[in-house]
Amino acid sequence: MLIVLSANNLAEVFVIPYCPPDVSISEGQTVDEYNGLSFYLTMPGNLEPRKVSWSATYPRVKYSWCEPDAGTDPEAFVTFIRKWRDKHWPIRVTITDGGRTILNVAVLIDSFSYSYTKMRNLEYSISLIEYQFI
Repeated sequence: MLIVLSANNLAEVFVIPYCPPDVSISEGQTVDEYNGLSFYLTMPGNLEPRKVSWSATYPRVKYSWCEPDAGTDPEAFVTFIRKWRDKHWPIRVTITDGGRTILNVAVLIDSFSYSYTKMRNLEYSISLIEYQFI
């Protein structure tokens, strides 16, 4: 699997060095409930924004198992996330598996936390929420 974050119509692109073992994608819908005379009636409501999250390491060294187009500068990744979050602009997350697109949506950065290891690799968790253009 391949995860790519891009901003401003591909003006800036970040290839995640490797796909973490657990990528969580959440898709929900509200359900409206009405109290009838003798039973409850449920009706489908609005779709909720999709959410995607994962935790991973951004290595400072390009290992053989890393994506060839991925960079080796964890600070550049942090700068990319901060820049677009601070601008309040959506970015795009694209997740592919082989030739199949699993997810391709505009998102906002819901949360981003990170720390550095002794090897100066970046340990991070990111949570993204779908952005609807209006």
